[in-house]
Amino acid sequence: MSFSELKQRLLGLNKSHYRLMSSAHCAPSKRQWESFEKSIDFIFPPEFREFSLSPLGGLSLEVFEELWERPTRLEPGEEWKNLYSIKVFGLGFGVPEWLDIRREVNSLPPEETDLIPFMSRGGEKERY
Repeated sequence: MSFSELKQRLLGLNKSHYRLMSSAHCAPSKRQWESFEKSIDFIFPPEFREFSLSPLGGLSLEVFEELWERPTRLEPGEEWKNLYSIKVFGLGFGVPEWLDIRREVNSLPPEETDLIPFMSRGGEKERY
């Protein structure tokens, strides 16, 4: 899926079902992004960089709780109940702490310096 197609899909979502949040007009500049890449000694793929520098970077897409109840306890086989949202970490002016990619990088244990967490799903603790 191209960036243009993704943008059309996200902006065309039913606003009564989903909460969409992104950096919008506060997206990072190319210079800010390059400085971040230099600080972590990693260059992101061009597609991720394009997404992160766009108004959609620092994205949170969540199904409203009235439509997808948040589980308090999961039985085996019910892990899908935790997949009510997706977050793609970003930077930019005013990005909330829970979406800040710098915070995610800094929260890694010292032995995991070769990982860059860029995304999470719903209530899962794992980062991708």
